[in-house]
Amino acid sequence: ADGTTLNAMTYDGSVPGPLMVVHQDDYVELTLINPDTNTLAHNIDFHAATGALGGGELTLVNPGEQVTL
Repeated sequence: ADGTTLNAMTYDGSVPGPLMVVHQDDYVELTLINPDTNTLAHNIDFHAATGALGGGELTLVNPGEQVTL
């Protein structure tokens, strides 16, 4: 509706984000950027890729930093 705003975490700046199709044995590279305007660290929990207990700590990105996985 007109005048409606939405605050969202996006992929490639759109909601919904672009479709990512990945097949077994494909190589996928993602970059997580945490702007320096944020006050908290962020991560991506690739639990299936980094172990049964989760892998969020492996992808921790502090404000003003980025990581490519």
